[in-house]
Amino acid sequence: MIYFPYHIILTCLLLLYVPYLILRSLLQERFRKKWIQRLGFLPRRSFKKPIWVHAASVGEVLCSVPLLRRIKTEIPHCEIVLSTMTSTGNETAKTLLLSHRSSLHYTECPPKDKSLSSPDC
Repeated sequence: MIYFPYHIILTCLLLLYVPYLILRSLLQERFRKKWIQRLGFLPRRSFKKPIWVHAASVGEVLCSVPLLRRIKTEIPHCEIVLSTMTSTGNETAKTLLLSHRSSLHYTECPPKDKSLSSPDC
């Protein structure tokens, strides 16, 4: 019962946010490609208990590169999900980790899938 007002407020905020998204996507092509992902609709992937690393921005992506490379050398069969919160962080991850592209999956916001909660391979 306590969540009902919370859901009403979020729904109202979302209704106010959608016109902004539409206007901004009409003006900026770069934004248009990512707004569905920003709303939480991510492509379905078939992961078997991946390791999920979240890097909020470019600085954290740069710091996570040695970690990701070490994980791939020690556990080569394990899938890795790298999520970022910014487009620039996402582009940096794609550029720096090009050799691991087939096993790294970039998302612009953290996945909400419960299957991604366990780090075991």
